[in-house]
Amino acid sequence: MASSDVESSAYFHTSICKTLCDTIDDLICAGRIEPQLGAKILKNFMPNVKKAFAEHVREVVNVKGRLQYYRNFENKWWWVVRDCSVKLRTGVDVEMLYVDKLRIVGYPPSDEPNGKKGGGLEPVGGKVKQKINRKIKQETKLETKQEVKKEVKQEVKQEVKQETE
Repeated sequence: MASSDVESSAYFHTSICKTLCDTIDDLICAGRIEPQLGAKILKNFMPNVKKAFAEHVREVVNVKGRLQYYRNFENKWWWVVRDCSVKLRTGVDVEMLYVDKLRIVGYPPSDEPNGKKGGGLEPVGGKVKQKINRKIKQETKLETKQEVKKEVKQEVKQEVKQETE
């Protein structure tokens, strides 16, 4: 199974996707839509859910508990935490939950190649900042090289003028 299939399966098991599947089945059985349209809706659902989560979900969650185990396979992480408290911060509201067993699954951002060591655990903003800093360094090096070349050319021109006079 490709990594995008694995990521999609994580979204597929959410309650919103199950509800969408049930609704599509009901509409197909009632003859209100064609099965091809239902398949097309589900096909478009996964990328749009990924995009919506990436762009709009900015909530903060704090988890405290006893880490039972963790695993990493093909850049997919699993954590199981026992006897944990989960603090959800949604804007101004703070909600506390107490859970006996919490299973967390993490994937790298989809723009990173699968299997990249250390990828996916940094916030996407950190990656963007690193790329910007690299570009700035490259551009400043390029600008300083160009400035040095200009200065050297001017000095050479002045020396040539002085020698000819």
